[in-house]
Amino acid sequence: MEHLELIATNKEEAYKNFSILVSHELTHFVHFQLIPEDKKIVGSMLDKLWTEGRATNASGEYFPEASMELILMDKNLAQECVPSKIQKFGQLFKKVLLSKDKKSNETWFLIREEVEEIPVRFGYCLGLKFAEYVAKSFKFEDLFKIAPKKIEELAPLYFSSLTQNLN
Repeated sequence: MEHLELIATNKEEAYKNFSILVSHELTHFVHFQLIPEDKKIVGSMLDKLWTEGRATNASGEYFPEASMELILMDKNLAQECVPSKIQKFGQLFKKVLLSKDKKSNETWFLIREEVEEIPVRFGYCLGLKFAEYVAKSFKFEDLFKIAPKKIEELAPLYFSSLTQNLN
């Protein structure tokens, strides 16, 4: 499990690595305390994309010197998170945006065997890039309070932008 090894084997950087993980999880805590609930997207892939992307993006904001490998907590995922794959897999993800299917969650966000074309945990990469896209239009502190309805409006715009340019 590459993402866990980042914390366990790099002793000199262990504190920073652990801090990145904690910042990711604390971002979830704050986010869930502040966002209004919208039953339409809660539990959907869009909800997962935004909450994981927001937390991953926040880790990068809190630790701007950290590598993509540390921010994504996965060396392989960092190598896969490149514009051509973001464009390609973004179009696949777009088809399951409002899905609440357990299989979709496993495909995009969970650690699994590499049995599919989609890289393991690639939803975190897409989420990070979506959060970066959203962050261009909001102040950092406001990202915690964006209504789910607004996220639902922004997601199709983001995925459409992938076909126009590779961010």
